[in-house]
Amino acid sequence: MSQQSSEYSEILCHLHLFAVLPALDDLLKNVPEARRILGNRNFTISISVKNGPKAIFSIGEGRCLLNESRPHEAGVHFFFQSSNHFNRLLQGRPVLPGIEFKTWSPDSLITFLRLLNLLRKYLRPRELLSNDANFRDNHVRLLLGIAFFGLRQLAELEEVSQRRMLEVPSGLALFTIDGGDLAAWAQWNGHHVTAGKGIPDTQPDVKISFKNAEVAYLALSERLDPMASVGLQQIKAEGLLPLADGLSFIIERIPRYLSV
Repeated sequence: MSQQSSEYSEILCHLHLFAVLPALDDLLKNVPEARRILGNRNFTISISVKNGPKAIFSIGEGRCLLNESRPHEAGVHFFFQSSNHFNRLLQGRPVLPGIEFKTWSPDSLITFLRLLNLLRKYLRPRELLSNDANFRDNHVRLLLGIAFFGLRQLAELEEVSQRRMLEVPSGLALFTIDGGDLAAWAQWNGHHVTAGKGIPDTQPDVKISFKNAEVAYLALSERLDPMASVGLQQIKAEGLLPLADGLSFIIERIPRYLSV
């Protein structure tokens, strides 16, 4: 594997682990089918990539929490030999990881794989136009979370994004969708990016608002001309615009890795 493809695989691995899988939390909170699949089960899924990242997901009570473990939960531990090995799982390709049960609980494994399949369904762009508004809103909700958690990964791992962030002033940015409850924030302190969903506790330095969920989807999937959309007032920005430009630059790079 060339250095370039190795770096690509590593970045994609971090995006899958720390941006895509955490979207299971929004899936469980907003999609009744996901909650039916989970039922009353409580378990953990831990993932280890050889010479790479590790994470644990606590799944239960309608939530999927990253790096939070509760005592006495049944759990499944996945071992992957490389970043590419793990990426195959998230891409829905055939893969055979190492598996270890903390307690014998094949039901937990099946439940996790069913949730993962449902997540893939909601992340497929081709489904967007053929389903109802509720499906579309949930798709954008998931995409928004992935974009902002992915923002941190690119800012830390990708050289192009690292260089761009060095030109960006520190501050807090809020991204919202007009007339909806979808919101996410990102903060840059000159060294690190932190991000989250919802409205931040402190006043943002810049606010970016999308006209509707469809505009947000097109913008976050790099299918919308930013300058034209601002001119048409499909996207509005108020405040520290250089911060918004820098963060948007990185968010728009995520589709180069993730086809969601």
